[in-house]
Amino acid sequence: MPPHKAGDVKIALAEAINNVVEHAYNGVAPAKVQVTCRLDRDLLDILISDTGRPLPGYRPPDGTPAPLGSDLQELPEGGFGWFLIHRLTSDIRYERRSGCNRLSLRFDFEPNG
Repeated sequence: MPPHKAGDVKIALAEAINNVVEHAYNGVAPAKVQVTCRLDRDLLDILISDTGRPLPGYRPPDGTPAPLGSDLQELPEGGFGWFLIHRLTSDIRYERRSGCNRLSLRFDFEPNG
């Protein structure tokens, strides 16, 4: 993987797994989260699987960031995860199959980049 892309991958992966822990398993017995990676010459595919609650509407949020308040006390604590995931990935796919969430994140790398 191009070294300059490693930070993007870490941020997007951390945000996606945080969403699983915070939302999919909120109020239910925690279970495993499986992460599978496939690195090719010009791309990285990551599949995150869990058995928590499905994404609302069975699709990833559109990535619209939380609105910013007019002063420091009004800044939101969260609401930027999906925005970051959308900005840092090349493609996002989601499906719910047999009680399992499957979120695929793709990172395209420029050849020789």
